[in-house]
Amino acid sequence: MHASKTITFLVVAASGVLLTGLATQGQTVWYVDDDAPAGGDGSTWATAYDDLQDALGAAAGGGEIRVATGTYRPDGGSGDRVATFQLISGVAIHGGYAGYGAPDPDERDVVVYETILTGDLDGNDGPDFANYDENSYHVVTGSGVDSTAVLDGFTIRAGYADGAAEDAKGGGIYNVGGSPTIANCTITCNSAEHNAGGMTSRLGAHPTLTNCAFRNNAGVNGPGGMVIYQGDPTLTNCVFSENTSGGHSGGLSIADSGAVLTGCAFDANEADGDGGGASIWLGATPTLTDCMFTGNLGANGGGLRINAASPTLRNCTFTCNTSTGRAAGLYIDNSSSPTVIDGKFISNAAGGGGGGVYVHDSSPTLVNCSFLGNTTMWGGGGVDHDNSAAILSNCLFSGNQADRDGGGLRNKVDGHVALVNCTFSGNTAMGHPVGGSGGGVYNWDSTARVANCIFWGNQDLGGTDESAQIHNTTGGTVSVSYSCVQEWSSGGMGNINDDPLMIDANGPDGTPGTEDDDLRLAGGSPCIDAANNSSVPADTEDLDDDGDILEPVPFDLGWAARFVDDPDTTDTGSGTPPIVDMGAYEFQVAPVVIAADIKPGSCPNLFNRNSHGMLPAALVGTSNFDATTIDIATVRLSRADGIGGGVAAFEGPPGPHSVFEDVATPFEGEPCECHDLGSDGVIDLSVNFKADNVVEVLELEALPPGVLVELVVSGNLLDGYPFTASDCIRLVPPGAPPGLVEVSSTVPDVWIDAYPLDLQLDDGGFADFERSYPQSTMVTYTASRTADGVRFAYWEIDGEPQVRGQTTIDFEVAGEVMEATAVYRNPGFEGIQGTPVEPIEVQPIGGPMQPANR
Repeated sequence: MHASKTITFLVVAASGVLLTGLATQGQTVWYVDDDAPAGGDGSTWATAYDDLQDALGAAAGGGEIRVATGTYRPDGGSGDRVATFQLISGVAIHGGYAGYGAPDPDERDVVVYETILTGDLDGNDGPDFANYDENSYHVVTGSGVDSTAVLDGFTIRAGYADGAAEDAKGGGIYNVGGSPTIANCTITCNSAEHNAGGMTSRLGAHPTLTNCAFRNNAGVNGPGGMVIYQGDPTLTNCVFSENTSGGHSGGLSIADSGAVLTGCAFDANEADGDGGGASIWLGATPTLTDCMFTGNLGANGGGLRINAASPTLRNCTFTCNTSTGRAAGLYIDNSSSPTVIDGKFISNAAGGGGGGVYVHDSSPTLVNCSFLGNTTMWGGGGVDHDNSAAILSNCLFSGNQADRDGGGLRNKVDGHVALVNCTFSGNTAMGHPVGGSGGGVYNWDSTARVANCIFWGNQDLGGTDESAQIHNTTGGTVSVSYSCVQEWSSGGMGNINDDPLMIDANGPDGTPGTEDDDLRLAGGSPCIDAANNSSVPADTEDLDDDGDILEPVPFDLGWAARFVDDPDTTDTGSGTPPIVDMGAYEFQVAPVVIAADIKPGSCPNLFNRNSHGMLPAALVGTSNFDATTIDIATVRLSRADGIGGGVAAFEGPPGPHSVFEDVATPFEGEPCECHDLGSDGVIDLSVNFKADNVVEVLELEALPPGVLVELVVSGNLLDGYPFTASDCIRLVPPGAPPGLVEVSSTVPDVWIDAYPLDLQLDDGGFADFERSYPQSTMVTYTASRTADGVRFAYWEIDGEPQVRGQTTIDFEVAGEVMEATAVYRNPGFEGIQGTPVEPIEVQPIGGPMQPANR
């Protein structure tokens, strides 16, 4: 008879650290252990099944299967290559348990207790896929299931899809039309004739993969790691490493799909064809965020190939990728229209054109991208642009090298490129006697529009003259306006040739294109307030998430405000002040620091993440600051530690919600101290932020209850000057009242570590100090073992002694005010150091003690 009970199951992180979750009450659990005695019924570890297929048969109606460390084959000893572990809707399969015979069989760690699902039916596999001929076509199959089919904590290896039709696809995992949930799995050493040795996901499949690794898989004629075709999977924190392809896409192929990838890494994958790390093609529109492409190799597109597709890449980095042909970092081809935001292309090396990026017959948009130290044996060290129409804004080209033409960028053969607010510095085109022109930009039989840019210190075989900065040749047309170009003599509206006074363009190491470079403008630069506002492109990607895609791009390359007026510089540019600067970076005037009071009249500022209402804040007016001079449209709320984005003030509907009224009084004290004073007779700006937006955009769900979070309210004044103000909130569970903990010691100047941490503050304090927490918060304090020559004795909580000698105390905040005292005494002494302490063993209030001295 199978067990029926409430089960706490474990979800393992990539590091092997265990996370806990709660299974459904009454859910049946089956146990599998290949070391268990034969004939078990799966109801306990002692009577576990020794074959996973038996548990899958028993669990067909739903439930959980726990699988102990060991190796499991899908064929049951029959040698049937078609046999596979078929996932089942409503069944969660968890590996990584210690299992039968262990002191705690339910202990779970997927690294220590590796659980292997293998296609090696004869147990005779060798390196480099030797002896794979009898292996399973597909080790695991997810076809036809929904998201309640869970596979968590397994190594899936040695599938060999060398058969006909579908048996030539997906050696490790085969999935047609299924949407399983796969987490904490390693898919390794699988092979397929076509469509991915590691995993095939196609034809309406929408799986969710989290913390999975695809390593050393091979595609004989197709992708190595994974194929996504006609489905919208979600991949989070997945790694593709050392996969190989005899065709294209060493790591991953995405075709005709809107897949979402977040935090994924592509390392050392190889393809004989294009897309060493990955390929996106056939009309695909995926979104890649915070992804990294490092050390991949391909014929064209060492890191990533985009072909006839329109993906969006945000904050993706391409480093040290290599191509034998074009585009070591990113290859864009065949009518593609990608959007690349905050892309970083660093130290990539191409045998053909385009060390960082190659663009052909396409129309990409690149915003806030950096091209640093990329090289090519032909043209376009940073970007090679051919028969395409690209827009690049807020982009930096530094230290890129081309053996022939266009150290920074080459634009050729009916190319149409727009460069707005870009900086080209220290790029070279001088390694080959044939060519060697245009250290910054080389324009051949094409059109280039340059506005608000800086070209300085670029070099070709002719030196660092005007032609070395921007070289125009046969059939080419270049228009330059409101730009700073070294030795410029060709006129044009608003152009200058004065030293831009960058802070340190080559950095302390003297080498351009390295991490120590600082290409921001120094005070007094002639490029400050000298460009053309109307040339700044529209914020079509809504970088500030304010819903306005018609406004100009609001940020510079460093994600600081793009339109900032320097009061010490005369405006020489064009437009209504503030006037934009030349180059990728905007000179940032030190902001005016004003006072903010979040939740005016309240102390402490408790914030319930499930409130779904408004978080009010006041920007406080004083005798020295007129709050009515704040430009309400620019007000943003963010975290002081830089995590997350910015939230605009809520204005409805209905609206407006921001009003000028007297609601707060200035407060001077330590960061995050607060008061409950209200109006003071001076007008303030009262704004509101939607609580749901605050939680989502500021990523507050990831923080534990009780944490103190410093928030920043920033924006511009009506005259363009920036301002900043800060205050704090304390995260609380729903309905939790506040509690104050007073921490002290019997000797002075003792440092006490405290948790939850106070973000942007310290992690404790010298006794005496106070911390405000919501009641029910679990608090941890750790005292020094000695202080002022005396030894720690014990903690007291509200006067009750705790376990002797245990310097770390955990307790639950259970009242409006609680006292925690670190007691220090030496045996044999009287007075403040006390009489010798008798041994005591007292359980703490509010919860069990944790192990001492953690």
